[in-house]
Amino acid sequence: YWFNRQHGISLDYGYTNGYFESDPDLNGHRVGGAYMLRFTPRATASLKGAYTKQTYTDEWLDYEIYETSVGLSYLFSPTLSAAAEVGYYWMEPTTGSKQDGVTFRADITQLDARTTYRLSVQGGYTQDLFTSQNLGFRKYYRATGSITHFLDRRLSIGCQGSVERVESEPDQRDTIWGAGANISYSPLQWLQVSLGYAYQQDNSNYVLNEYKENRVMLSFTATY
Repeated sequence: YWFNRQHGISLDYGYTNGYFESDPDLNGHRVGGAYMLRFTPRATASLKGAYTKQTYTDEWLDYEIYETSVGLSYLFSPTLSAAAEVGYYWMEPTTGSKQDGVTFRADITQLDARTTYRLSVQGGYTQDLFTSQNLGFRKYYRATGSITHFLDRRLSIGCQGSVERVESEPDQRDTIWGAGANISYSPLQWLQVSLGYAYQQDNSNYVLNEYKENRVMLSFTATY
């Protein structure tokens, strides 16, 4: 919500509920907020904070996450924009030692007549809760790039690639490579249909944890 042209706030809440056959069930709550200051028509600064609480049926797995960050976005021209954000987080588990670290993100976007180019680097923490590995709280560093080209007003094609470094307790280290392509069509102004393919490969210092993944996804997006 923007109070005026210079000052705005953003609030969000997320709830996660997981039931598993062999792992403890979980309930997760996340509350976040941000204050935004648009001090020029091209530049906007932000101050963000968030709190996450994860509770399990096995209470010794419970943990809380606190995080804060500051960011800046800037519009260099009508076709070139960039954003950067840096912050700090700390995770306090019911049992075990606290984990903390720096979060960061930097994005640059270039718009041409029909093509959009995006580059992004980011790092901090992630929560692996619903994959086959289910490794929980993890630190990561990631670089991604994507190109989207509009063949006409309703039809677009795209490709993307990524490389990621993930660190898990006690000493697991994974390098994850990914690539994919997609095609999207909007039969109606408020409806988008997309078909995508993605490949992902995990190279780990624990050979038994390595994997290759091929995924095809058909999605429908309605916008109001």
